[in-house]
Amino acid sequence: MTCMRAGRLLGRLALGASCAWAAPAWDAPGPDLAPEATASSIAAGTSVRGPLDGDRFSTESASLWRGERGAGPWWWGIGFADPRRVGAILQVNGADAGILRDAPGRYVWQASDDGLEWIDLPETRVERERRLFRIHRLSSARRARFLRIRIDASIGEAPALREVELDADPGARIAFPDWIVAVATTERPTLPGETSLFVDLARQCEGWEKVQAQQVWLGEFDRSFVEAEPRPLCAFLTGNVEEWCQRTRGPGALTENQCLRVRDRYIYAAQFHIEMSGTPETSRTIMRNFLDLARGWGRGVPRK
Repeated sequence: MTCMRAGRLLGRLALGASCAWAAPAWDAPGPDLAPEATASSIAAGTSVRGPLDGDRFSTESASLWRGERGAGPWWWGIGFADPRRVGAILQVNGADAGILRDAPGRYVWQASDDGLEWIDLPETRVERERRLFRIHRLSSARRARFLRIRIDASIGEAPALREVELDADPGARIAFPDWIVAVATTERPTLPGETSLFVDLARQCEGWEKVQAQQVWLGEFDRSFVEAEPRPLCAFLTGNVEEWCQRTRGPGALTENQCLRVRDRYIYAAQFHIEMSGTPETSRTIMRNFLDLARGWGRGVPRK
């Protein structure tokens, strides 16, 4: 079909053999830039090459790709001059720095040798995304000339990607800075709330001014959340009427949240109270000491 053959990548990266799909927008970089980036649509002000600019955490429109509203399912893809090995994918989701908004919701990465026939990479399938940061690891490296993320559902009106990085080795140690989770224990999943106080306080501490963070609701914070790579350094839970630190599994047992482990390693194993507004300097000291201890302890135990 002629609508699928227009342009070097225009038809190759289309979702299916049908003229009903909107023609994808794409960027043809100069000879010094690779790979080529393309997408099903591009929201005004954003860039199809945003996820390849090397800036993982920028939320500037020009530094991220966002699909157009109402244009789903969406996809964003890259093409290489020659096939290359892909073993792991680092993905930074969403247009917000700390809350998962306007992000891929249900998606899978796909590979192709010719840009026409696509094969799902099952290790990358996510039915309901909850993470700002995610590393996908394939069971074995795959050679492909074209790679794309197909997004069947969005969190918000249209999905955004801030950064995508590839590694040829499925077992590669992918460097990622320490990041924290702030968990709201409110009855309703309304963000931001008091969780932002933890993030603001952490960034007031020397050495932690640029720490990355995700704010989540307690209903989204479970074992599978923290098991996904890259793993958070620690988590902070807001207080509520029935203090979480008083809810135990049984007589003499530790609290449920204290006992959260991944592969026999504690993810959250501390509880303390911070009067953020009443004693700001003391609060900063407590927070800084806790973060420094968490970082030092984490370095003593291998963490993917």
